[in-house]
Amino acid sequence: MKNRDQQPFILDLKGIACPHPTAIAINRLRWMEKGEVLEIITDSIGAEESITRLCLQAGHKILEKRNDAGLVTIIIRK
Repeated sequence: MKNRDQQPFILDLKGIACPHPTAIAINRLRWMEKGEVLEIITDSIGAEESITRLCLQAGHKILEKRNDAGLVTIIIRK
């Protein structure tokens, strides 16, 4: 999957309870190539914390993180 110059791959995980959003994000990142971008949308506050921790531990760069009235968007570059 080559999308360095394309739009990010989007995972819409609204309504999915923790720990599933984190597990889905880990699986998607596993199949992405270095430099590709993943956008995760979730309404799980627990997922926000665990995905952030995952990125720090794995060396992925968080490009943007925002919380708009409980809807969390995390944009990650692998």
